[in-house]
Amino acid sequence: MTHPSSRPPQGGLWRRLWHALTEPSSALTTLDERRCARLLSVGAILSLISLLLNNAAHILRDRALAVGAALLMGAYALSRTRYYRGGTLLAVLALSGVPLATLIARAEWDTPTVTATLAWMVLSVLLSALTLPAAWTAALLAFNLAALLMLPLFVPALPLASVMPSLGLVSAVGALALVGNAFGRHYLSQSEARADRLAVDEARFRRLVEGAPEMVAVHSRGRLQYINEAGVRVFGAASVESLIGKLVTDFVHPDYQEASAQRMRRAEQGEPQEMVEEQIVRVNGRVADVEVVSIPTTYEGQPAVQMVIRDITERKRMEEEVRRLKELNEGIVQNMAEGIVIEDADGYFTFVNPAAASMLGYRVEELLGQHWTQVIPPDQQPIVRAADERRQRGQSDRYELELVRKDGTRLPVQVSGSPRFVAGRFAGTLAVFTDISEMRRAREALQTAYEALQEVDRLKTLMIQNVSHEFRTPLTYIVGYVGLLLDEAQDMGPLTDHQRRSLTIVAEQAERLRRLMDRFVAMERVSEGALDLQQADLATLLERSVEAAQLLAAAAQLTLTLEVATPLPPVHVDVLAVQQVLENLLSNAIKFTPAGGRVTTRAWASGKWVYVAVSDTGIGIPTQEQERIFERFYQVDGSPSRRFAGVGLGLALCKQAVEAHGGRIWVESRPGEGATFTFTLPVAFGH
Repeated sequence: MTHPSSRPPQGGLWRRLWHALTEPSSALTTLDERRCARLLSVGAILSLISLLLNNAAHILRDRALAVGAALLMGAYALSRTRYYRGGTLLAVLALSGVPLATLIARAEWDTPTVTATLAWMVLSVLLSALTLPAAWTAALLAFNLAALLMLPLFVPALPLASVMPSLGLVSAVGALALVGNAFGRHYLSQSEARADRLAVDEARFRRLVEGAPEMVAVHSRGRLQYINEAGVRVFGAASVESLIGKLVTDFVHPDYQEASAQRMRRAEQGEPQEMVEEQIVRVNGRVADVEVVSIPTTYEGQPAVQMVIRDITERKRMEEEVRRLKELNEGIVQNMAEGIVIEDADGYFTFVNPAAASMLGYRVEELLGQHWTQVIPPDQQPIVRAADERRQRGQSDRYELELVRKDGTRLPVQVSGSPRFVAGRFAGTLAVFTDISEMRRAREALQTAYEALQEVDRLKTLMIQNVSHEFRTPLTYIVGYVGLLLDEAQDMGPLTDHQRRSLTIVAEQAERLRRLMDRFVAMERVSEGALDLQQADLATLLERSVEAAQLLAAAAQLTLTLEVATPLPPVHVDVLAVQQVLENLLSNAIKFTPAGGRVTTRAWASGKWVYVAVSDTGIGIPTQEQERIFERFYQVDGSPSRRFAGVGLGLALCKQAVEAHGGRIWVESRPGEGATFTFTLPVAFGH
């Protein structure tokens, strides 16, 4: 990251050139490091220039001059890097070591030579004190002092007395340099800490401003100088740069131009402006509602105005929608046919709609502020008090009640009550009530009709029982005597072929009538729920039913088979009802299957149910008829000339009996491919 002080200065060519020559490495980030590196660069440049101009007061010549210059150039090169301290050591070596070495090598002295050597040593001490830590500076000072003390040993012609003033001067300069170094570094440390805190605060403030949901902008003389990203979104611009320098008034709606300009002038004069609502025009031409606050400030040393703008377009839209919905709701409530009242926590009416007042025979004004006991008779009040207790616990409820009108008559209503809470405390009740006078009269009429239907149903059941009993006796005689005639009893004589055919028809129709009566009686018993439930072996029931149908199947030239998956658990059923179901399904399968076909009965268990399926290879059932074949008296072919006899009660009885056991029955069939009737029965408890 580029350090703030490394930015090129504004100014002429020489100033920018000097900045380029002394700018330290970007790897140095602290103020102290950058100051030391820059001082080293300056010192190295000035020392090199001085060295070249006066040849170190005629001390350094030829090779020594070249070595000193090389060391100073090396020091300058290192001053531009993070290794600037190594450059300081090279500079000290060039300024102190090379002149001393040259003086010793010449083995002679004079006052200008010693003075020049002393000047270079003082410069090296100052340079080290300015660019190195105090410990390093002290070490170099000690080295210089030791070198001065030992100088008479290497230059015998140089008396010790001539060295002592130089020794004192170097010591004094070194001590002052050390003290100055300590104070300077302490000051720089404090300055750097303050700068760091300011930088952190500035960065935090900038992040807050840049991340603020509201637009923050600064304008001076009416032109934008700064704007955050939220402002870009508010104005609908492409970028921050596209807005800088624009006139603020360019974005103000024409209706607000004059008032906005006046507020801007007052803010520029140092007068804070309170929040106002106005409209702006976005870059795309759309109008937006905003809230604006203007505060006088300074920006880059110039008087300016800071604006905080919040986009309230959506809020205004929602407020308008709320207002519209409120008006709509008030219109609905005022025009509802149902009565609506609102009570406070003490039971006093705070709102009554016209319908409620009209039902009770009052004007709205007469009911407002009244207690609910005014419109509820004493015998009904316990109902309301119990409901109030439930509502205080947060429960809604619905109940029937009788209200008392202004004229004293009673009004039956159905009440729906909901509690109202404010800040977690019970604040009253919202009640909606409906006049149920007509509904109560209709309910009473329905009850009367229901009771009449129950009586009719009882009479129907009694009639079926009586008719079946009365039919059974003559049917028994008919079947018995027809049987005797067909068996050609001795006292009745032989039959002709015509007589035998006629008697056979009579026997078949009598048997048909007997089965019809049995089905009527069975259906009535099942519909009444009079099931004699017991644990039964379904496999045995299936074997008996299939065996009983074998004679009928043989007469129709059909193959009748039974497939039972073992072990088959016992079932909990009414045995007679199940036998009737099996008989009906098998007889239907035989009746609708052409000669040479097959009727198969299968049974298996799955979970808590036993499944029984009766399949045939008969004519099948059209898809559109499959839902209705379980209705009473429904036949697929209901025409007088139909091929197959029957009254349409068999499958209805099957469905009623199976469902009475908690099972279900269904059919799967395609025309010309036969049909499969499947039903389920519950497995006996414990199995």
